Amino acid sequence: MLQLLSRRWLAAAPNPDDFHPGDLLWERYKHEDAISRWFERVLLWERDDRLLGFSMYFPKDGEVALSLASELDGDTVLVGRMLEAARGLAAHFGKSSPLIASAFTGTALERALRTLGGQPGDTPSFRMNGRALRREDALDAPLPTGWMVRPVSAASEYEQRVAVHLASFERSKVTVAAYERMRQMPGYDPELDLVAVGPDHAIASFALAWFDAETKTGLFEPVGSLPDYRRQGLTRAVLTEGLRRLRARGATRAYVNCQEDSAAAIGLYESVGFQPLQRLWPYTLPEG
Repeated sequence: MLQLLSRRWLAAAPNPDDFHPGDLLWERYKHEDAISRWFERVLLWERDDRLLGFSMYFPKDGEVALSLASELDGDTVLVGRMLEAARGLAAHFGKSSPLIASAFTGTALERALRTLGGQPGDTPSFRMNGRALRREDALDAPLPTGWMVRPVSAASEYEQRVAVHLASFERSKVTVAAYERMRQMPGYDPELDLVAVGPDHAIASFALAWFDAETKTGLFEPVGSLPDYRRQGLTRAVLTEGLRRLRARGATRAYVNCQEDSAAAIGLYESVGFQPLQRLWPYTLPEG
């Protein structure tokens, strides 16, 4: 699955049209439900031991995300079969509302969803932001006196790191146990799990970066901060350090997603050089 996404990104560079491999890693290990129910909600589509595509169903929102091999991009027959299987998953999870699938603007998948009767929503689900990472780019962000940015350094900080995450995202189900497990999984780099730490050793902001060596790209997912410490330059400094570390690993571009209506997140990401690239739109599919 990671290789399929990497190949898609290479084919579409520098403006990708699918989720980043880091999105897949985060989705796989982010909390207990993602871990325990992964094999219930993910379907692979193969021919002669070759992966043609995969789908991920999200029971909470009744949505499905589809990814196809580049050479099958927009294959209406395959997309139709994937959607029908997703309806079966929806029934398995007890969902009766219409199925929703997502696609980036102007992609072959978007055209296939329209061909199959999909109706776009009124607003995009989120926007993808990107920036180049050049050797000559100055990556500096001042910190308040006494603060530092560094990786999570010890198991004694895990609970605090998770608490900041939960304070940043109201609907999150991240737990300490899930975070500990994620730290042991392939693709996770502890040197890219960064936090802003104050003079009292308390964590206020964090950003987790994922590096994909095949595409030489990085993704920040997730990024958060305690409400009382926002607009002080802490998260900006964490992101800047993440960009430096990604560049040192060979990344030539970095990406981050945000809600289209989140002015605070958009302002934060633009302050470290990110610009909008793509919008992800929900499509409501007809029954049957």
